[in-house]
Amino acid sequence: MATETRTEMPDYINTRVNEGRQSAEKTENCLPGGKMYKVIGISFGLLCIIQFTLNVVLHLRGTGVCNKLDFDYIDSTNGTLMSPEVLDGNAVQNFRGCPVGWLEYKSSCYQFTDERNDWEYASDDCEAKRAHLAILDDADKMDFLGMFKDRLTVWIGLRSQQDGPLTAWTWVDGRQYTYRNNDNWLQSSHQSLNCAYADQHPILHLVPASCQEQHGWLCEKELK
Repeated sequence: MATETRTEMPDYINTRVNEGRQSAEKTENCLPGGKMYKVIGISFGLLCIIQFTLNVVLHLRGTGVCNKLDFDYIDSTNGTLMSPEVLDGNAVQNFRGCPVGWLEYKSSCYQFTDERNDWEYASDDCEAKRAHLAILDDADKMDFLGMFKDRLTVWIGLRSQQDGPLTAWTWVDGRQYTYRNNDNWLQSSHQSLNCAYADQHPILHLVPASCQEQHGWLCEKELK
């Protein structure tokens, strides 16, 4: 009777085979989960891109609505809506304040001009800007002008139509200016001094002068 012979494998070989099988099982178990994480990551990235795109679109549309509201407000207050290309920067007034380059003080806007010219030229320049030479008819306005010490002499909206030291002076709006016993008025007996400028040195005072003298000027326009 033949004897059946069995070949036994060493233990370390069996151990490695078992480890290989376990590793394969783990790999099979992990692969589906890894694919799921990858799909989730890609989906999250796409959602972020979509959200960013929506934010940009909504921001642009919101800006357009705001701009339209601003223009509608200007249209309702001014009666007309003009394109920026045809608007004169000196004539356009911001509905909440003064135009660019003008100083706001109380109920008026002011603009200094350093160019030097005669009174008539200065007056015409202010009128071209829909303004007039400044009317310094109260102490507050005088104090305001006094803050600008670097502007030594500027034409103001004060002149007379007659010669002589007792001539009645009037502002450009027609109101009379009484200069006697006024500390800010520098009196002069010289005739033919029919225009006035403001001098900052050494203290602010108003000076009668020939209308042909050359000075800077100060324009004023009332806030609407």
